[in-house]
Amino acid sequence: MNNGATVLTRFTADTKDFDNKTKNVDKSMKNLASGVGKAFAVTAAAVGAVTTAIGAVVKKSVEAYAEFEQLEGGLISLFGDGSAEMQRIIKQSEEAYKNLTMSQNDYLNAFQSAYPLVNAGISENADAIEYSNKMLQLSADLFNTYGGSMEQYQNAINWALKGSFVYLDNLNLGIKGTQEGFIEAANASGVLGRTIQDVSEVTSDEIIDVIEHYADAYGVLEKTANEASDTILGSINMMKASWTNFISGLSKKNADLNKLIDQLVTSVQTVAQNVIPVVMRALEGLAQALPSLIQTISEQLPDLLNSILPPLVESITILLTALVNALPGIFETLLPILINSLITITQAILQVLPTLLPVIVNGILDGLLTLLDNIDLLIDAGINLIIGLAMGLVEAIPIIIEKMPLIISKIITALNENAPKLIQAAITLIRVLANGLVSSIPSLLKSIPKIMAAIVNGFIGSLGAIVNVGKQLIQGVWEGIKNMKNWILQKIADFASSMLKGFLKVFKIGSPSKLMEDKVGQWLPKGIAVGITANAGAVTKAMNSVEREMLDTFQVSPQLANTSALHYSPTVVNNVQVNMQQDPLGQMVRDIKTFSGGSKNDYNYGMGV
Repeated sequence: MNNGATVLTRFTADTKDFDNKTKNVDKSMKNLASGVGKAFAVTAAAVGAVTTAIGAVVKKSVEAYAEFEQLEGGLISLFGDGSAEMQRIIKQSEEAYKNLTMSQNDYLNAFQSAYPLVNAGISENADAIEYSNKMLQLSADLFNTYGGSMEQYQNAINWALKGSFVYLDNLNLGIKGTQEGFIEAANASGVLGRTIQDVSEVTSDEIIDVIEHYADAYGVLEKTANEASDTILGSINMMKASWTNFISGLSKKNADLNKLIDQLVTSVQTVAQNVIPVVMRALEGLAQALPSLIQTISEQLPDLLNSILPPLVESITILLTALVNALPGIFETLLPILINSLITITQAILQVLPTLLPVIVNGILDGLLTLLDNIDLLIDAGINLIIGLAMGLVEAIPIIIEKMPLIISKIITALNENAPKLIQAAITLIRVLANGLVSSIPSLLKSIPKIMAAIVNGFIGSLGAIVNVGKQLIQGVWEGIKNMKNWILQKIADFASSMLKGFLKVFKIGSPSKLMEDKVGQWLPKGIAVGITANAGAVTKAMNSVEREMLDTFQVSPQLANTSALHYSPTVVNNVQVNMQQDPLGQMVRDIKTFSGGSKNDYNYGMGV
């Protein structure tokens, strides 16, 4: 047998672990069954149906083998176990499914019925076996030519072998059903090589040769084999016979199942080859008949619809009205049951899930491994499918392009012709919707207070929960901020340190900074001095202003004010002690004050105070 693919199965769990899982699953499934009840009834029924089907196949297989065993025992008693005659008969029985459209058991049964009669007039077993098979072949060919049943033709030949020719008329071969009729037919055929006067002069094999001669003349011979390969009924009979052989072979000890499967598959393919052309012809005939059929229906359809539609619409309206009226009661009755059932099923599933899920996952993973083992086959199939689709699409593109202008033209024509109707329908639809909305506004306005009250009541009812959720949210955020405090501070410190190091590096600040000394320090005092000199007038102006304010405020004469200003020398005591290590900026300030003529530790900037 040619296998299109190899199916690999893998099992990756030791027996003890699997048994324990199976016991747990079984226990959980029992708990689940108590909650689910009827939800699994369909599954149980399906499993039961499969089990029943398998049991039926096994039963038929055992019965068929038992029959074969009985028939084989009869042949052994006649010819001996393993004899050449035995092997020949078994081989003929194995080929009977296509040559005689008979199963092996049916052939052996018929053979054992025919052989004693044939063997009575033939001394050699080999000849008796050959003519017994020839007689069965004649019966099958007659059946496949004229119908009826194979048994009726076999019985007619059997009676002729017994010396009664009354049933030869049933063979439809032109042989009269009398002794005289047979003698006449035998002498006319010339197959005997002599002329006979009495039926007692012919042997069993000669009777069969005469019948075979006329069967050939009437075109009956090999009819069965041709029917099996070329006709639906013959191929179906062959398929039935091969199926019976396969069922029987399942129980045989040394049966070649691959051969039996090949025979079954071949017979099924033959049936398909015979059926499909007939179906295609039927479809072609239907395609040819459809235009006329559609034309006839279209002519009769208006009157038919006018007579049928009004009562049909009325009936549908009544049905829908009754259904709509019944829906509230149905929901009221069924909804609680469905909800309770859903809750029960959910609880049961939750109970079984911890135990069942590992087993399911393990099975899925094993299936995935099997799929991956066969991934090359799937990829090949996918590639072939895509290539086939692409080739079909490429072949269809010219057809699409050819038909597209006509399709577009017809669409445009249809739109142009039906535009007024479409516009009118749109206007009508808008008017109906507008009227409906306007008419519903009063009802909506009346319902607004109820809607608002329901919203407010619902909000107030859930306010406690909302507050609690908000409180927990804020607390969670705050806890997160506190937990992030040290991290944020550390990041700021790291950032400041890196900035300071960069600043010092850029400006070449050491201890002290050469850059500040050379580029900044020497120019700042000079710049300040220039600034003081340039703005001395402003200082004088400010002092004059202060003088005037003092005169106005204290009513002091100008002479006294000038005297006080000239002779008053206040003493300023500064007890603030500053202990600061000089940094570059402090050094710069010190240099500026020194340059200005002041002390390093005061702020008079050279004013001599």
